[in-house]
Amino acid sequence: MGKVSAASRRMARREELGAIDMRPESSPYTSPIVTIRFADGQPLVIPNRFLDKYPKLSPPALFPVHGDKTLDLKHIPGSAGHVLVHYLFTGTYECLKPRESSHDERNAAEFATSVRVYAAAQTYELPALENLAKGEMEKLGNRLQVMQILDVLKDTLPSPSINDMWLQNYLKSLVRPFVDNPPASLDSLSGSSSQTLSIANALLKVVIELWREKLCSPSSSPNNPVASQDHYCGESVVACVETQQANDPEYDLATVEIQKASGNDYDLTTVVEPTL
Repeated sequence: MGKVSAASRRMARREELGAIDMRPESSPYTSPIVTIRFADGQPLVIPNRFLDKYPKLSPPALFPVHGDKTLDLKHIPGSAGHVLVHYLFTGTYECLKPRESSHDERNAAEFATSVRVYAAAQTYELPALENLAKGEMEKLGNRLQVMQILDVLKDTLPSPSINDMWLQNYLKSLVRPFVDNPPASLDSLSGSSSQTLSIANALLKVVIELWREKLCSPSSSPNNPVASQDHYCGESVVACVETQQANDPEYDLATVEIQKASGNDYDLTTVVEPTL
């Protein structure tokens, strides 16, 4: 009895202080039911009251026939539709369990759903859902190869807005590691055994290859902001040799050669000896 009394006093105190009471005055579950049809799967239903606060989802123009409570969103796949309706009910993000056979395919499918939800949230002005979708994209993207991500984006978001700075920054975060430290081989980027590439992936490989060649170009000019061949490649070689010497004091510098990223032989003695 004491606990109930204390709780009552706290509630009365909040009311005295003007705390906002978020409870509805009438149950939203008594409002007319709206049927939402997506590109595939069974139609989903939701009380109309859950749509009232989102103008892009509730205006009469969205209903093709007067009095018909069917919302046609057939440009959105059913998997993303579930996330949308679940959010309208609960304010949270929930994706259906993917049915793909492999772990990698399931991750790609969930990532594709998050991108479609992201696009739908932008279209219908659902900023909280948009932020939830961003978090899913970042989380699921960490489980995929960069070229897989680009392929999914090409299929699910082919025409992003030029003003979508978050997406542009996200793409930068994917590509920046390959610019900062170009890999010796790009064969592992796709994460796929396919012998073909999309144009986006082919362009990415070309850009990384050109950047890698520029970093180790023997014709780098003094005005070039990129370090010259001897500076960039030499420092990397010296660091490698010093590590090797720490493990093997008899490591012979004069007989060691390495393969540059461009495929040409590079004699360690021309880099290391001036620093000794």
